[in-house]
Amino acid sequence: MSREESSRSNPAPFPTTKEGQEAAKAYFRENKGKGKTQYFIKPDGSIHSIDNKGGGTESFYNYHTRLKNNSAYRARRLGATPSKADYIRNHGEKLGVDLFDAEQEKLRSVYDPKNYDPKIHDVDHQNPLKRGGIHHSNNLIPLDSSINRSKGATPLDKVSKAALLLADNIDDQITLQGPLPTPEMRQQIALKSVSRMSKAGKLMSSIDKFGKVAAAAGVVLTIADGLSNGASAGEIANKAGGQIFDFINPIDNGALNGNSLQHELAKSEQYTNGNRPKDPFSNGVVNGLASMAGNQLKYIGNSFANGKIPYNGD
Repeated sequence: MSREESSRSNPAPFPTTKEGQEAAKAYFRENKGKGKTQYFIKPDGSIHSIDNKGGGTESFYNYHTRLKNNSAYRARRLGATPSKADYIRNHGEKLGVDLFDAEQEKLRSVYDPKNYDPKIHDVDHQNPLKRGGIHHSNNLIPLDSSINRSKGATPLDKVSKAALLLADNIDDQITLQGPLPTPEMRQQIALKSVSRMSKAGKLMSSIDKFGKVAAAAGVVLTIADGLSNGASAGEIANKAGGQIFDFINPIDNGALNGNSLQHELAKSEQYTNGNRPKDPFSNGVVNGLASMAGNQLKYIGNSFANGKIPYNGD
């Protein structure tokens, strides 16, 4: 295998001779920063690469150890790593130390190449650290690298966290008890949760995108309701005016406010019995606008109910 073909998914045999190791280091020096990282595999299945972190001498490093250390470092920076003191505070001196040591052994086991295939898997925090996940063995699982990249930092929902014995803070996490699902079940639970949360995120984006439709409909319906119940222009304006400031008015580019609304409604009242064309805020047009807004809201609601994204070609 040529050096150019070496990758984490297709690692080259680890060079055992001094000449082979020096050649690998020379290739590293020549291609550093060019996205041509070499990976090598030892007979025990462990993956290795080369680095000169800090500008020092090039040396081989164990990919799994670095993955474990980098993960722990990120967790510490986010305050998401249970400490020995946390275990002692929750379980007492002796049991706390025993449980802490047992957890460290579980973490080492998670990153052991005997327990996953590093050529195709990442070790993933099922509930992402940046979304409140805890750096705990319950929250770590080997996951296909392509799936891990595609799911990003989508958090788990409450039901899935409960099934996977995952908590939202350190103290709750280290006091949770119970049998874990099998690795296959854990992966399925997490991926289904990610799918649900991803759909929810798209819905929220759609709601945000079309939230002004709902806000505008609220104003229109307030006006229509006021007119149909015989409220005065002032009463309607006072009630609807506050709502108007909650969105950029689609009719008047944001220029419409409580005062101008009151003025228009006053004109509408004057024209009620005349033959002049109806004012834009008189009964007929208001009811028409309300109907249009209502139909849009009905469409959005029905789309959500059927699991579709409004205005998304469905």
